Amino acid sequence: MISPILKTSEPYQYHDRVIGDVWRQLDGEATPDDGLGMLLSAIGAARQSILLAAPWLGTPALTEAVATAVSQHRVRCYVLTTDGLAPGYSAPQKQAHTEALAKLSALGAILQSSAQVHAKFLVVDAGEPTSRAVLCPVGLPAPDSPAPAFSLPTHARPLQEAFALAWWRLSVDRLTKQGPGKAEPQPGHPADRPIDGLALNLQLTAKPTAEAPARLEIAARLKGVLETAQSRVWCTTPLPETQPFLIEALLAKATAGADVRLLTTHRPAATETLRKLALGGVKVRLATDTRATTWVADDQALLLAVGTGAKEEKPGLELAVHLVGEATPAFAATFERSWSQAIAELQTQVKLGALQSGYQRLAPGPLGAWLPPPVASKLIAIDSPWTAHSATDLVNSPPHKDAKDDPTCGALTLVYQWVVVPPKLPADVKEEFLSPEEAAKLGLPAARASYDPRRFSRGKELFLLAERNDPIYLGWLREVANDLKARVVVPRG
Repeated sequence: MISPILKTSEPYQYHDRVIGDVWRQLDGEATPDDGLGMLLSAIGAARQSILLAAPWLGTPALTEAVATAVSQHRVRCYVLTTDGLAPGYSAPQKQAHTEALAKLSALGAILQSSAQVHAKFLVVDAGEPTSRAVLCPVGLPAPDSPAPAFSLPTHARPLQEAFALAWWRLSVDRLTKQGPGKAEPQPGHPADRPIDGLALNLQLTAKPTAEAPARLEIAARLKGVLETAQSRVWCTTPLPETQPFLIEALLAKATAGADVRLLTTHRPAATETLRKLALGGVKVRLATDTRATTWVADDQALLLAVGTGAKEEKPGLELAVHLVGEATPAFAATFERSWSQAIAELQTQVKLGALQSGYQRLAPGPLGAWLPPPVASKLIAIDSPWTAHSATDLVNSPPHKDAKDDPTCGALTLVYQWVVVPPKLPADVKEEFLSPEEAAKLGLPAARASYDPRRFSRGKELFLLAERNDPIYLGWLREVANDLKARVVVPRG
């Protein structure tokens, strides 16, 4: 009886197989921003004045630092904040804000409320040679909620002017320890006066009839910065899909040969936008925190104090810091550090052999588990008995297609192994015999002399009967079968 035969295929190479658009895992690790430490250091160095714009003052360390500056160093302190009663704050947050207002007011700080000042920043010793400025684009940092902060030593004066503009034009109530009271009359502080180094969006909720239209500069300033860029455009933004003109600008600059990079966070709604940008030559990476919207274009940069994701401008004051010349390199270095600490990079039409780290397909859903990098080779054993007469049969087989298209398989080379059970001789065949002349030459009886190996036919099909199990005989039998284009079978029964 012929025993089953173990067969191994030739290796199938898939190094050049294109698996589509994928996120490639990077080994960057973001270092947390010490924004709170930067603020506390600036406040601790104050000797003349503190100007603080923040809607919520619930960070005890920050409140204590301001209180110390006011009580021990006799620093004049002006705080532009809110009453803390907005529905977005929880009860503990409202309580912490109220306690901070009471403490600072009791020490002599001057506090005014306005729900229309959306920028968060600090100016220390305004007008003095030692003046400092810190901008917190997404809110004041706290120990339990880190947030980015940017030191802007050259923008103390512009931010002081922006603070004055908000103080006189957007303040609603004077906050005291006795409770809110009406702020003093607002003088004629011009709302349309330019401020060097800042782009302002100022939209008043109620304007006198004769007043000039409020300024909305940020989008126009950004367009101007992008239009002049030639060598590089680097962008950090959490909402790339909400600004069509920015997407078109990035694609145009990438087509023109500029180094265009986008650092963002994963959002299923932005999948098609990111694919469009990547196909257009824009380098796209994901970071853990991109709440601060920044742009670097050649030797200019813009830092937005609020995001550009809103489809309509909000009433009140928004601002973007505009850096030029020598102030830009340090800002660009911050972007490069964030770029190197990214967690994933978008690659279009990537080949399997080019992946050296974890990856996953670009899909509109949330980021899932990372697939492992492909292994050099994988042996796949086909469990069920199956016969392949050619390489084409194997490539077209369900086991091969499933393994090739399964991303969890992830092998650059696939080798298959399976057991071939020789088929039995069909029942509806007839045996073929040697002709009398052929039998005479071999010294066999002239009547019904069998071939060696025995041959059977069914129409145009030819079968050779395997009657022994030794390897030499089986090797010879396969050679004969190849020459005659016949199939090897075993006896029935």
